[in-house]
Amino acid sequence: MRRVTAALALIGPTVRAMRRGPLLGAAGAGLLVVAVPVVLGVDLGVDDHANLIRLAAVCASVGLAFVFDDPAKPTTVVVPVPRWLPAAIRALAAALAFAVWWVAAVAVTGDPHLPVGGLTLEVATIGGLSLLAAATAWRWAARGVGGPVAAPAALLLVLAVALVPVRPPMFVPATSPAATWAGVHHRWTVLFLLIAAASVVTVAAPGRRAVRTRGDAGDAQHERSMRRARRTRGDAGDAQHERSTKRAVRARGDAGAASRSAP
Repeated sequence: MRRVTAALALIGPTVRAMRRGPLLGAAGAGLLVVAVPVVLGVDLGVDDHANLIRLAAVCASVGLAFVFDDPAKPTTVVVPVPRWLPAAIRALAAALAFAVWWVAAVAVTGDPHLPVGGLTLEVATIGGLSLLAAATAWRWAARGVGGPVAAPAALLLVLAVALVPVRPPMFVPATSPAATWAGVHHRWTVLFLLIAAASVVTVAAPGRRAVRTRGDAGDAQHERSMRRARRTRGDAGDAQHERSTKRAVRARGDAGAASRSAP
């Protein structure tokens, strides 16, 4: 019960600590992609709308690559909750924001013939790729900031999915036959589940060995330096004390000798 209370108390500070700038900027860019043709009155077919909304989803997903960034991570090693919990809160908050963006993008497009179900699966998988790249970069980032690496990695992953040499390809026209559309989206379902499982394992696995080793080495070096400094100060103090004692003994001996030689 105490851990649940701590987890609930962690939601607000964790969400406030997220880097919302890249997420909002990428989401805005994605909305512009689908909004410009609507504002200009360009008449597009359902296939064009589907491709535009896919491109918009790729733009918006770039912002997800920065949600795990936490420059304060090295200073929060000891916390009263599992290490994966703040990351899970960030991922859920980002997924919720991405879902809201998707609803807005579909509404802006305004095409009633869009196959929203299949496109939602594609967009969710694209967002999952960005979160997986972000989680992996966050796990191994020395200072808790992996977004600059995760963002281009996410784009490369999406490009790799698009270029997978399969027939039919992963991205098919929205007007494809129902059997083709269903077969392609079976693959998307499998891919989405694999990405979700990989993300959970990446976030929940125990500590980052490479980062922790580097941090421990730094701590050990600092501790050794402090010990040497204390030892040096101690040796200097002992030597000073010994010299003072010798001078005091010598002074008392001289005083005693002087008193004995006095008439």
